[in-house]
Amino acid sequence: MEKKTHSVWTESLTVFREMIEVSPPVLLTIASKTVVRLPSLNDIQDAFTRCSIEYWNLEDLNADPNKVGRPGSGTWVEGLTPTAQKKSCVFIEGDARQQARMLLSKLLEKNLLS
Repeated sequence: MEKKTHSVWTESLTVFREMIEVSPPVLLTIASKTVVRLPSLNDIQDAFTRCSIEYWNLEDLNADPNKVGRPGSGTWVEGLTPTAQKKSCVFIEGDARQQARMLLSKLLEKNLLS
C-alpha cells in the first residue's frame, strides 16, 4: 500500500488529505454525517424514463440453445442456505484528523488494511 500525504490551503484552513492505493476488493464509504444522499423523486423518475433496457434472445446472439442456460451449464445449484448478516453503522466523532485516525485504526483492527 502506497501512502501519499499533502496539504491544501483553503480559506485560511489547512486540510490534510491522505491518498491510499489499495488492491481490490475494497469498499470505503465517506460522507458527512449530517448529509444523507437520497435520490429525489425526479431523479428516480428520470432513471426510468431516460434509461432503456435492451433485451437479446438466442436468435439475436446466434447462440446454440444446447450451450446456454441449464442445458449448457456444467454446474448447477442444488440448494441455497441463507446466512444471517449483521449490519451496523458507526458514526466517528471528532475533527477530520481524529476521524481519519479512528477509521484507520478500525480498518487495521479488522484486518481490512495492512
